[in-house]
Amino acid sequence: MTLVHAVTQKMKNLLLALLLTFPVCAAAQAISTSDPEVAQLLALVELTEMDGRTMAKVPMALILQLALERSQTLKASRQAQGAAQQALTVAKLRNPWTITSSASFSRSAALTSSSSYLSGKKNNTITLGSGLSKRTDSGVNYGLDYSETRSQSADLERTKQGGDFTAGSFGDWLDSNSLSASVSVPLFKDGGSEYNTLSESRAEVGVTKMQWGTRQTESTLLQQIGSTYWDLVGILETVEVRKQAVSLSEKLLRDNQARLEAGMLSTMDVQETETQLLRDRQNLLSARIDALKVEDQVRAILSLNELPVGLYPEDSPAIRNTKLDRATLLKKAESNDSQLAQLQADLRLKQYDMVEALNADRTDFDLGFSYTLKGYGENFFSGLGDFAKTDLHGFGASLTWTVPLGGSAPEKIQQRQLERQQLELQISSRKLELDMTLQSLLRSLRLGRKEQQTALSVVKLSEQQRRNEVERFRIGRSTSFQVSQRQQEEAFAKQQEIFTRVQFEKTNLQLLVLTGDLYARYDLPKP
Repeated sequence: MTLVHAVTQKMKNLLLALLLTFPVCAAAQAISTSDPEVAQLLALVELTEMDGRTMAKVPMALILQLALERSQTLKASRQAQGAAQQALTVAKLRNPWTITSSASFSRSAALTSSSSYLSGKKNNTITLGSGLSKRTDSGVNYGLDYSETRSQSADLERTKQGGDFTAGSFGDWLDSNSLSASVSVPLFKDGGSEYNTLSESRAEVGVTKMQWGTRQTESTLLQQIGSTYWDLVGILETVEVRKQAVSLSEKLLRDNQARLEAGMLSTMDVQETETQLLRDRQNLLSARIDALKVEDQVRAILSLNELPVGLYPEDSPAIRNTKLDRATLLKKAESNDSQLAQLQADLRLKQYDMVEALNADRTDFDLGFSYTLKGYGENFFSGLGDFAKTDLHGFGASLTWTVPLGGSAPEKIQQRQLERQQLELQISSRKLELDMTLQSLLRSLRLGRKEQQTALSVVKLSEQQRRNEVERFRIGRSTSFQVSQRQQEEAFAKQQEIFTRVQFEKTNLQLLVLTGDLYARYDLPKP
């Protein structure tokens, strides 16, 4: 009988090995999905069977990469960043070349009086004009204007009081050409590139803020999905602990039932063992339900609602002994912190507001020059030849000086100074907050290593105590209740050990996100 049992067990082990050899192929053939992205994802991972479910083995790096690619919140943030970039492009095109063209026709009459009659001229005028203008980053305005005017006139007179006007025939057309160049230079107010490029500078800061905003959204997303990943790892390891507890309770129940039949144990002890088995099975079911809930959270974050398989994390939580330099990590944290970068960007905006306020308080002192070329003829463009005659040239110079009397400019300057000081205090406060956060994380990591060592010691002791209690129960020096208590203590100790490792990984994840080392750690594209 023993030989038959051994052969049967050997055949079962061989069959189990054969089944475990082809789980991936069998699962892959059985799974089908209408989503091409999900199908592509399934082609990248290894599939396995666990507790009757098809599971996809996913490492942390793949989960983080999928979060960057599939998060709807991150996509919206990137679109906002693109809008800010477009606003910068528009701001750079703030001073384009401008062409203005016009065409007009007019008829007018001009009269003069004498002692006996009224006389004058009746004029027809056709004017064509075009102008080219440009404003530079220094505030200087350049203009070039060309106009073509054709006019003809007729005599107009009235010989008696109250009589009708008599108009003669119109004469020949006279063509007048004019080419004028002008320049206007602001010497104080509205002058200089520092003021005239404010729109572009503000747009650049807007792009910077949106980039850091996207990075903050990305960091929050990565920390969230990474923390959920480690939660899933911890729950699945807890499931294994619960399964071991169920197995121990089932074995204890079988032993107690055999002893009950032999008259070596009371019914109450068997009932106590059955009750403990039910508790362990209930705890196992609860842990499996919790694992499904966490899987749903991962699917929601990754927008993988139609994923037909479960998620099985490949990475295992572990305690690492690494030396961390606080000063180096603090510099990384300050250079990587989105809030600090956005505060510094706001400080730059306040500096631009100060430039604008100082400009508003300046005296408006503008200098203008113009030079005009004239020509006359009978046909269109026939007077262009006269442009070379300096006697027909004209020029002008102007000086405009506007002095503000009173106003709110000084108060605005003081307001901008106060706003700048407020931001500087906020920046100092944020740096202090980063330092305190970093100290807390480093302290948690140090304590986590010690806690892990203690938890492992407790696990070993609880396992030994459970085995000792079982031996005492076999010789009649203990009860089923005491054995159950030792089993619960062992399961609790193992859960605590799992919790310490998972908590260490989650704390280390926070440190990686804080310093920006998460991208290099998991080979992710850095924004």
